[in-house]
Amino acid sequence: MAAPNNNKQTILSIINATNGKLLSTYKTIKNSIISLQYDIFQKQLFAHIETDEENVTSIIEINTNNGNIKQILGTIHNMKPTHISSYCPICRKYFLMMIEDQYFTYVGVNTSNSGGIDWKVKINFSPISMKFDYKTFTMYTTYINTSVHFVSSVGILDRTKGEISKDVGNIYEDPNIVVTSLSAYDIAENIFYASIELTGPIVQGVSYVKVDGSESKLILLPKANYISYRWFIKQFIH
Repeated sequence: MAAPNNNKQTILSIINATNGKLLSTYKTIKNSIISLQYDIFQKQLFAHIETDEENVTSIIEINTNNGNIKQILGTIHNMKPTHISSYCPICRKYFLMMIEDQYFTYVGVNTSNSGGIDWKVKINFSPISMKFDYKTFTMYTTYINTSVHFVSSVGILDRTKGEISKDVGNIYEDPNIVVTSLSAYDIAENIFYASIELTGPIVQGVSYVKVDGSESKLILLPKANYISYRWFIKQFIH
């Protein structure tokens, strides 16, 4: 996990995924970390970081022994970063959503061999989050579905055309439901989870969608018991 301290410096830490206890903290990363991705097969940690130049970001590998930057795998110029990212441990690519000329752009960075940017495709919708299913090589994304009265939906991203090829389900058809960028994907069960907020008064919850279209459900969390501002997700492995 990566989070800023009181001095707005990014602190990279490792916590136990079972009990939440802090295991170690690295203080060598000087750059702001936009997103993190972990290769569950190669046991490599990657990060999308800001640089000292405006609208210039890099994909790096982090040495998990000491927290130092191990190598720079790709540098992206003239694009504004977003936190939306995912990873494919089979093809070993870091997927990003960036903003170029006020348009969302889908970017793929190779994390094997010498790295490099594989492709860039402009997106014709507004993404909220995305998760990659490496069993089926399918990218699922939450997005604002303007064809259904601005309902937040889960769809399949056509990574060649930059559009939704198939809508697999709606989060919830209620204008008072706001879908956040916090999400997770259960590869074994084919379930896309998304964090939601119910406005007026604000109540948080979790929505899930079976991507085969068979089921969806929304669960509101007791306001008195939960004050959530981030998710920690242990990656589901099949």
